[in-house]
Amino acid sequence: MDGSVAIGIGLGLGLAALGTGIGEGLAVNGATQGIARNPEANNKIFISMIIGLALIESLLILTFVVMNGLTSKVPTPEQQKTSAISRPAPKSYAMVTDPRSNFAPR
Repeated sequence: MDGSVAIGIGLGLGLAALGTGIGEGLAVNGATQGIARNPEANNKIFISMIIGLALIESLLILTFVVMNGLTSKVPTPEQQKTSAISRPAPKSYAMVTDPRSNFAPR
């Protein structure tokens, strides 16, 4: 595994924050326009807007939690030095491919 997980975490959080910001901006814009057109519905519009903003923000928090869980998958520099190609095969695989063993494929 290379550093693509780290790039994915950064892109995921960035796009989630961007989408959340745009969504919250549009929600507040619509609420203020609605209140400007109908001031008597101020309380209903305000409460609906606050609930909507909380739901929009919860998506960003959920994304943060998921991406925080993925940080354990980011390889350390020591793990990046040892790739799968340079590691020796486990003994169980070596035993199967050894032509001298009784379990060799024919």
